[in-house]
Amino acid sequence: MFYDFNNNKIFRQTTGECGCGYAYIGCIACDLKKQKIYSSGMNLYNTDLNSKFKRCIPQVVHAEENTVEKLKVSEKNKPIDIVVFRTNKSGSDLRMAKSCTNCKHVMNKILIQKNWKPRKLIFTDENGELCKDNW
Repeated sequence: MFYDFNNNKIFRQTTGECGCGYAYIGCIACDLKKQKIYSSGMNLYNTDLNSKFKRCIPQVVHAEENTVEKLKVSEKNKPIDIVVFRTNKSGSDLRMAKSCTNCKHVMNKILIQKNWKPRKLIFTDENGELCKDNW
């Protein structure tokens, strides 16, 4: 995977995670200061086919929830940043990816349960720029 933190834009090229070449909606859990990535995720559809998410209503897991679920429990209460992004179908442009209220609540709850300290919540806007959001 390749992430570019330096140009105020994030590009994510998958290596077989989704089979489509690019994630349409993705999320990473990282430390932006140290440029260290702890987890990444993407939207999951038809989750009723996946035993872990059986009987979920609706049958979609947002990239934010998928990302924080993959995080390991932290021994220390480390700060963590969440970056959410969305691309167009070809993967050439970044689009609006602001987290919904439910995703913010779920992420915050899971991060605290796993002993992470939520620091920044960042999303791409309609121009592909990174914007900060409130928890």
